[in-house]
Amino acid sequence: MKKWFKHIIGRLNLVEKVLILAFFYLALFSLGGMAYQYYLTLSEPVLVRGGDYVEGMIGRVHSLNPLYAYSTVLDQELSKLIFAGLVRYDPVAGEYLPDLAEKWEWQEADKAYLFTLKSGLKWHDGMPLTMADVIYTFAAIQAPAYTGLLKEAFNEVVIEQLNEQQLRFKLPLTNYFFLSALTTGIVPKHKLANTDLNDLERAGFSKSPVGSGRFAFVSLKEKKNYDEITLRPLAAEAAISQLVMRGFDSLPELWRDRSNLTAIRGVVADQLAELDPSQEGFLVNDLRLPRYGILFFDTLSTGPTANAKVRLGIKYAINKQELVAVLTEAELMNFPLPSLDSDTVAYDLKRSAALLFEAGWGVYAQKYNDEIRRNAKGEKLTLKLATQDGDYYRKIVAVLAKQLAQAGIELEAQFLSQSSLYQEVIRQRDYNLLLFSQDLGENEDFYPFLHSSQIIDSGANIAQFKDVQTDLVLNKIRAGQTSAERLAAVSELKNIINQAVPFIFLYRPYFLYLTRDDVGKLEFLDYLSSPKDRFYYFENWYRKSIRRWR
Repeated sequence: MKKWFKHIIGRLNLVEKVLILAFFYLALFSLGGMAYQYYLTLSEPVLVRGGDYVEGMIGRVHSLNPLYAYSTVLDQELSKLIFAGLVRYDPVAGEYLPDLAEKWEWQEADKAYLFTLKSGLKWHDGMPLTMADVIYTFAAIQAPAYTGLLKEAFNEVVIEQLNEQQLRFKLPLTNYFFLSALTTGIVPKHKLANTDLNDLERAGFSKSPVGSGRFAFVSLKEKKNYDEITLRPLAAEAAISQLVMRGFDSLPELWRDRSNLTAIRGVVADQLAELDPSQEGFLVNDLRLPRYGILFFDTLSTGPTANAKVRLGIKYAINKQELVAVLTEAELMNFPLPSLDSDTVAYDLKRSAALLFEAGWGVYAQKYNDEIRRNAKGEKLTLKLATQDGDYYRKIVAVLAKQLAQAGIELEAQFLSQSSLYQEVIRQRDYNLLLFSQDLGENEDFYPFLHSSQIIDSGANIAQFKDVQTDLVLNKIRAGQTSAERLAAVSELKNIINQAVPFIFLYRPYFLYLTRDDVGKLEFLDYLSSPKDRFYYFENWYRKSIRRWR
């Protein structure tokens, strides 16, 4: 046999030998491929516990204390993962469900909620979570020293502890949305009782928190280009060992680190155009949120935007269709509720010009040799617009500047970091116009954004809008017993907004979320009530797997 094989091979020329060898390897490769396909068909991936999920986003850590976690998106989202409230909103059920509370009931006669706390609750450090922690949390919010965003929600609310398991919230007025305030994270008294309330926001706890939510805080590392926060999922079925969040100063810094990231939050279409996500191993997930791009006016100062005719004139000067055409990652928005999403104030430069002239701003081209509007004193109609820095917002401002210039309005733009925008501009109310993406939450309650009681620096009434009729309608919305009653009141509110124009709904941005294609069982909700809901199915995801025979 051996001699025969050598005899055959010896009679072949070089080309024939190469062809036979190639055929041999091709056959071997084909058999191997068939065997592998057979293996894949008769086996299945099985998750192996372990691995980290590392997400990059914009923003540094200011405070993870839920009473103060609103300066950056990173603060807001981490706080909601680390801490638990009495109730939680479930976007699948579409309603509020018990969290730390075992149950609650509405007592109509007293306009009060009676809550019963669960037994055997623990903080992440193993200490018991009791009614003392709940009372401490709400007492801190109601204290005169507290100036955070939650103060209004509990203003004039009488909180009574009935026993070790029960407490009651007695409301001054019926408020359909009050349960939303009770999603506020409860903080541990044993960690904060010795901290002066004036120092609570800056206390060490703010960057080394102990909570009772789905994820336990592990560490915070403040590095040169980003903050790295590590959380541990507490569910027994969780396959991924750690959720690591990296908060960067800017998008370019985030992009440079993308090879080390499992996911990227807040990317926009412009970046996707420069990067082929599939080549980088990313999937693009288009998630939907109750978040809106809004142009706020300063309605309270003595500046031009204090005049309702100026605000309405600006609204007529803005072409939303043109704006959204430039923003490929957004859709036109006139009002948050789909049933009321129609605009009675459409783009109309002639109407804009008439309103601005009525407000005392005319064009005197021959005198001043330009098309900028001026008042009787010769002062230009120049407005200061503040917004977050980044290519996305710069692109929006460029379109707005062009459109307002056509109406004779000069725009001066100021671009700031996320934290600086909140601390230096929003809290100080230092602007004529503010371009800001606002999350209205799961219930889309307008009270915090329009009621006159919210004009204070810690309030959410950024436009500083004050109107008696608006306050009455907002109270009517909260007091509505049925969805039809609330919708009718919201329709009234929309008419007021269209005429008084404290702000303009411009667009709804898409929430683009990049994830690695090697994350197993990756699944998202069709609609998120808040950004943290992207982690709704986190316990099912995995980073590591092996195959086993079926």
